[in-house]
Amino acid sequence: MEQTSIAALVVGFLSLATGSILGYYARQTIAKKQLSTAEGKASKMMEEAEKNAQEIVIESKNKAVNILEEAKKKEQDRENQIMRQEERLGKREELLDKKTEEIERGRTLLMKKADEIRQIRKEAEEARRQELKRLEKIAGFSKEEAKKVLLQLTEEESRDLIAKRIKALEMSGRRNWTKKPRIS
Repeated sequence: MEQTSIAALVVGFLSLATGSILGYYARQTIAKKQLSTAEGKASKMMEEAEKNAQEIVIESKNKAVNILEEAKKKEQDRENQIMRQEERLGKREELLDKKTEEIERGRTLLMKKADEIRQIRKEAEEARRQELKRLEKIAGFSKEEAKKVLLQLTEEESRDLIAKRIKALEMSGRRNWTKKPRIS
């Protein structure tokens, strides 16, 4: 009996040792599987997080590119607007220069016409004086009588001559002004 009890004890001890070892390995295997599953989940979560981060970075880059393109477009529009304004100002300056030149030409022409009128008046005065002298000599009138007759003759001739000359100058001036294009 003792041998059976020892044998039963040895078999029990061996069964216990084998069960413990098998239990330990079974527990290790289950723990490894659970660990692998947790690591897999963590790995998947990391991959998803990296993927989301990359998507966010790409989206941010796209937005930055769009903002940059929009800013460049606005800058180009501003430059075009400035160029158009500069062109308009240039045209206005040219127009003002042309108008100024026209005014100067008109002023010069008027001054020339005024000088011509003054010259005509001087010539008329000189003609009147000469006529007066001639009448005094020829008619033997007194100075006052000759002056009176000469003055009447000279006035009539001068009036007609001056009126014709002024009319011709006015017509010439009108033609010059109507020929020139008006710039508004």
